[in-house]
Amino acid sequence: MKLEDYDLNLLVTLHKLLTERNVTRAARQLGLSQPAVSAALAKLRASFGDELLVRVGRQLELTPFGQQLLDPLEQVLFGMEELLSLKSQFNPQQEQRTFRIAARDYLAYLLLPPLTLALRRCAPDVVSAFSPLDAGSLQQLGEGRLDFILLPEGYQHQFPSEPLLEDRWVCAVDAAHPSVTDELSEAQYLTLEHLIFMPGPGKRIAARPNVSRTDLHRKAAASIESLALLPLMLKGTELIALIPERMGRSVADLAGIRLLEPPHRLPPIRQTICWNPRRSNDPSHSWMREMILDTAREVSGS
Repeated sequence: MKLEDYDLNLLVTLHKLLTERNVTRAARQLGLSQPAVSAALAKLRASFGDELLVRVGRQLELTPFGQQLLDPLEQVLFGMEELLSLKSQFNPQQEQRTFRIAARDYLAYLLLPPLTLALRRCAPDVVSAFSPLDAGSLQQLGEGRLDFILLPEGYQHQFPSEPLLEDRWVCAVDAAHPSVTDELSEAQYLTLEHLIFMPGPGKRIAARPNVSRTDLHRKAAASIESLALLPLMLKGTELIALIPERMGRSVADLAGIRLLEPPHRLPPIRQTICWNPRRSNDPSHSWMREMILDTAREVSGS
């Protein structure tokens, strides 16, 4: 097949089909109708002489050849995007782009408002789209479905990264807690009932913090998957929880909570920003990375 005889737009459709493995979702992301994407899939199957996607039960799965196509296809599309992004001078005011960022919800709470304000001032048509961080985020970053991941330091991956933000764990209780004073001993900490941050199945990407060697003996009364919502669940209870200090201070009055020092010093919370190395030479991508880093410095007061 000659290149000039081939509709290169089909490569974009093919990538969405291979990554989403769902015609409806691919159509939604491409802004096309489902029949149009189904027709494109039929053309792709004829062009490659392979089914590419086959139905297994109620789901579509990649054929071996479809799986083989995925990596070189992503390299081609990344190369095309970099080629199209080459400009004599990058101008944020003229940029029209959505950057997809996976992060813990508490980081989205801290960063999204000031980042949005900063973007409105210098790049009004640039959008930051935050989504939950989970165990599949690294794969999505490699596939080009995410632009950035805000990831706890120490998590093993193959992507370039930079330090983003540092925080620390503190204990939080209802401001009117009847038995907790301004100091918290380890014995009292272990006696109290705990509300614990616990990611759901398939979502865990970092271990929960330990307050001491005897932490396994604490009384877990309840758990919640959202770290950002956790402090809002303490009011009117006698529960205690570990939360990041920056978030705790920003919601203390709203949530009606009081912050206390843990009975032992805990390892700091260090977050990094990660990106696909294929994006490193993209001017707008590099600019957005600096915008996120600058926002984190503003939040940190550094």
